Amino acid sequence: MAFITQEDYEMLIAPDDLLLVQQSSAANRQLAEQTAISQAESYLSQRYDCQAIFNTTGEHRNKMLLMVIMDLVLYHLHAHLPGRMGIEIRRQRYDDALSWLKDVANGNITPDLPRPLSENYATPVRYSSRPKHNPYF
Repeated sequence: MAFITQEDYEMLIAPDDLLLVQQSSAANRQLAEQTAISQAESYLSQRYDCQAIFNTTGEHRNKMLLMVIMDLVLYHLHAHLPGRMGIEIRRQRYDDALSWLKDVANGNITPDLPRPLSENYATPVRYSSRPKHNPYF
């Protein structure tokens, strides 16, 4: 079972409209889903276990992340429509989704997502010091 199901989209787009934007091809939607998940992984992989996140199904999925991924998918699907029909709202939701992902990546937002089990991931703590100055002339 996939991270996103056909029924999940009903929250953001009518079923008939989804068929229209995916050009009546489930393969187009699946490609957009894979692209959106890869895009999200590039933001989340530093702090979270992306394999565990995107293998989760049903009610155990993080609802905010699910909505963000669907916004990314719908933006990618709308981008090819003639005359850019409905692209304004999708562009705004896409920008909001990217902003949320950037905040998660920077540690400003901490969603309830699984962390990596190993200690071999980048820590969000940075440390350094200024160069030592010699006060004697």
